[in-house]
Amino acid sequence: MGGERFPLARGLLAAAALDPVIGTDIRRLIKDWSRRRDLSTSLSEVVIAVCGGELGSRFPHIALTRLGSFVKRPELTDQVAAALSTMAGESQFAQVVTRLARWLRETDTARRALAVRALLDEATAQPQHRETLLNLLVQAAGGRPTELGALDLAAFEWRRDGGSHDVHDQLQAKLDGVDPLLRSAISS
Repeated sequence: MGGERFPLARGLLAAAALDPVIGTDIRRLIKDWSRRRDLSTSLSEVVIAVCGGELGSRFPHIALTRLGSFVKRPELTDQVAAALSTMAGESQFAQVVTRLARWLRETDTARRALAVRALLDEATAQPQHRETLLNLLVQAAGGRPTELGALDLAAFEWRRDGGSHDVHDQLQAKLDGVDPLLRSAISS
């Protein structure tokens, strides 16, 4: 991640973003950067690392909003997922999950796909929360065949790309528990 490749840049940006004098201006600048499609990948990675780390620890809602904007750039998906995981692994678990649950209800397919992936990653990393996270995914589909099918496909792709077979199997069991008429609609 860019934050690891450029530790000095990350440290300076984090210090500036948290500074009592210029912090507000820097956080506003980070907001602007997160919305720019032409921001260099290296700088984007540094900003994402700061959001997942120092900024996320101190201002989680601000960091999550910035990360949500970076999701729209497919080449940064891995970095955003890592930043979300870092935040969730620290003391921001509830806030990260709440934001991901909101992304699951959005029409923005990039955010929804990342939310599924991030929730499955967290279900793997935090087995004590696995049941809750998997239930959240199934409930977010709201019993709609299209949504359940999209979740099924996203979970399959996540597992194919190296996700936990156990978590995938547990999610499949929950999906199999959904109304059989809906399951048949998903399968067809």
